[in-house]
Amino acid sequence: MLFSVLRFCILIYLIIYSSVVFSQESLDFIPYRKGNKWGFARGNKILVSTEYDEVHRFSNQLARVKVLYRYGFINTKLKEVIPIKYLYASDFKDGLAKIMISGRYGLIDTQGKEVSEVIYEEIGDFSEDMAWVRYEKKYGYINRKGEEVIPPIYDYAGNFSQGIALVKRFLYWGFIDKNNQMVIPADYVAALGFTYGLAGVKKNKKWGFINRKNEWVIPDKYDAVESFHEGMARVQIGDKWTFIDTLGREMPFLFDSAISFYEGLAAVSLNGKWGFIDKQGIEQIPFRYEAAGGFVNGFARVKMPTGWGFINKEGKAVVPFKYESVLNFKERRAAVKRHGKWGFVDTEGNEIIACKYDSVNDFENGLAEIYINGKLGFIDMAGNEFFSE
Repeated sequence: MLFSVLRFCILIYLIIYSSVVFSQESLDFIPYRKGNKWGFARGNKILVSTEYDEVHRFSNQLARVKVLYRYGFINTKLKEVIPIKYLYASDFKDGLAKIMISGRYGLIDTQGKEVSEVIYEEIGDFSEDMAWVRYEKKYGYINRKGEEVIPPIYDYAGNFSQGIALVKRFLYWGFIDKNNQMVIPADYVAALGFTYGLAGVKKNKKWGFINRKNEWVIPDKYDAVESFHEGMARVQIGDKWTFIDTLGREMPFLFDSAISFYEGLAAVSLNGKWGFIDKQGIEQIPFRYEAAGGFVNGFARVKMPTGWGFINKEGKAVVPFKYESVLNFKERRAAVKRHGKWGFVDTEGNEIIACKYDSVNDFENGLAEIYINGKLGFIDMAGNEFFSE
């Protein structure tokens, strides 16, 4: 018992420590642009001369940099440790980065050693220690050692989830395990991945759901389906939409349009107006909006005749309906567009960063990418700009 508690405490410490290290790593070295050249800054101090044509944030203690048409990596001492020689390189993730040489992709580790052969047309992200690869227009899988554990014989391959992956062979879809055994035969004309132990599949003209034993759990009677999310799946009947649970029980209401459940509520439309329902189909927020998105971090994007804004789960407006476009909240900031330019609001509706940028991306670990006059730059959550002309 004591050992289990100790192990749990160590795990929690490692998770918190790695999160703090990553955030500190990201904020200690901030990409800084001066004119058309890039370097790094810490606060208002430029730490390295702006000699690069492109730089990226640190990940796994390494940052991707570009000189002319080639990429390489520098460490946190701002020294080049992986030569600037690649036509393309991704940021490091879990100790591996994708690189391109002569139009083909491979993987390298943080020492710059090639982990896989550089022969692939495309490499996917790792999921359950497996990544799909495309070679000569066919798909297979490699492991984290770069070993080709499933040969490229498929016309499509998806990520592994709970030990199985969706694949397409010739015209039909099925599922394989990590030993390349076809655990669900490729008998379906279309298919979705498994969630909640169920996968949407299309046998003939209609969709239903099967379990991992390839048994029909929900009959194929729908014109379209979406994978289960928060225990509910969106399904189409004719030109209307409703929801089903994992037992196939249909909500006794039909809607003109619907979005999947997020944070316990789903945005749905009737007669040209959007509102929000719970999993019993009961209206929780009235049908009065011209458009709506799902709840994210406690807030939902909605549109009134005057423009886009945000509401909370009580249906109370927290950001005024005056924007041409808005993005979801992330790190307590949401991007908003007004008069053709982008800025940011906080969760109380205050426009804390003025709408003056051509385009923006969400905040991530305290920094956001922005574009102004066609050039990339970075800002922090207070609106401090890390670029100059």
